[in-house]
Amino acid sequence: MNSFLNEAQKMQESLVQDRRWLHAHPEVGGSLPNTVAYVKKRLEEIGAPGQEICDSGLVVLLGGKKPGPCILLRADMDALPMKEESGLPFASTCDRAAHTCGHDMHTAMMLGVVRLLRAHEDELCGTVKIMFQPGEEPLIGAERMVQAGILENPKVDAAITLHVNAVAPFPTGTLSVAEAGVALASCDNYRITVHGKGCHGAWPYQGVDPIAVGAHILVALQQLNARELSTSEAAVLTQGMFHSGDAPNIIPDTAVIQGTLRTLDESVRQRCLKRFQEIAAGVGAALQADVEVEITGGCAPLVNDPEVRADALRYFRELVGEDGVAEKEGGPIMSSEDFANVMAHAPGIQVSLAVNSVAEGARYPMHNPKVMMREEPLYIGTAAMAYLAKRWLEEHANP
Repeated sequence: MNSFLNEAQKMQESLVQDRRWLHAHPEVGGSLPNTVAYVKKRLEEIGAPGQEICDSGLVVLLGGKKPGPCILLRADMDALPMKEESGLPFASTCDRAAHTCGHDMHTAMMLGVVRLLRAHEDELCGTVKIMFQPGEEPLIGAERMVQAGILENPKVDAAITLHVNAVAPFPTGTLSVAEAGVALASCDNYRITVHGKGCHGAWPYQGVDPIAVGAHILVALQQLNARELSTSEAAVLTQGMFHSGDAPNIIPDTAVIQGTLRTLDESVRQRCLKRFQEIAAGVGAALQADVEVEITGGCAPLVNDPEVRADALRYFRELVGEDGVAEKEGGPIMSSEDFANVMAHAPGIQVSLAVNSVAEGARYPMHNPKVMMREEPLYIGTAAMAYLAKRWLEEHANP
């Protein structure tokens, strides 16, 4: 057995303990005080204290004793604003938050990565920068940490993240990386606020109906796909929320629409965002309403670097053998990952770890309140990220 895999396997009990504490104590959004306190405490016990460079954004530096490049490894820590229905004995203790996307597993594994690399720190031919990130789900955390300087001092030369998969097409414990090129879509969360003029429903001419204006905006926005994009330019516009009023016989003052815009090309994304603003404002002006469009969080398309991908797959085969690695095939998918905002500045990849598989009975995908994730592969993900970092530094060290 590979020595890194063997060492990580001996850490399995600790990985499970960390995962279960994090799972039971989820926090959402860009501020995660209890999660950060727990991670800081564990890092201090490991002997690799973290620096908080922005609200709930932690950085740990390892190595640097030998000259060489810098590789960044990321773990996201936030949960989703939903109630868990898994029935697990360590299920969320909060009715309004749950780790149904696996970020508890990411964080637990990254604590293991720090512990493993700390034991091999003298062997690192360069620097490993560990990034513990808040706010992945609202698509704000990665960009916040970029703005706080995560990519500098030292400059990051490659960036890697790992995401678990609860409905994998491969056996549990399999490592994989999507094909090189665009793997995941961009995503921009938006909020449209329509300011009308409230009045009694019996005399609608005395007001400006924000619900009607909002409906016209939603219809007009469909022109982006129907008439403004070519058949080769993919975009998905989703309105998930439309809230207004609290009485059936009163026209309200405002209406709020929230949703997402996803594309597979950055130029298409920017063009759509520009037209999105113009269409919403133009319809509002035509119907005598003031319209505000706010982008509340967003990320670029995630692009897997071909060279980093080829290296990673080779290292994974060294670690777990051919049977433990699968090369994903097929084109990009329309889900998103805000680590793309880091990879926009440094070549990198997103690694996938199967923590339940369809062939083994997996029924519920990520973001489902009943999703189940097996803990047995925790040590595999830990060893994979640590070994990848060490080997990549070795092969890309300055001559």
